[in-house]
Amino acid sequence: MHSLPLRLMHADIIIYFKTNRILCLYRILKRFIIRQFFAQTFPDRADNCPECLSLKILRYTWNYHKRWNSLIEKYHKETSLKSWIFIQTSTDVEMFLNRAQKSNHIL
Repeated sequence: MHSLPLRLMHADIIIYFKTNRILCLYRILKRFIIRQFFAQTFPDRADNCPECLSLKILRYTWNYHKRWNSLIEKYHKETSLKSWIFIQTSTDVEMFLNRAQKSNHIL
């Protein structure tokens, strides 16, 4: 997050995913289980790069909002002239993608 102020300064639009941490943990565990036990592949992983799950990543996910929400709120106030989009639910994601498609923005 050390580069966050610099990235915010150069951004036109800031999209912040503020999802429920229980949902995040569920999705991490689901993804891990699917990959480990059903050998399903996902296109976002390089060949020969194993999926791993650690207590460290689970702890990081659980504590993420405690750690970063106040900082994000501070940056939001400081960069109030920028466009901020806060996404909290799957419905928010769908609405955002639909609006982007309708306005012919390539994501």
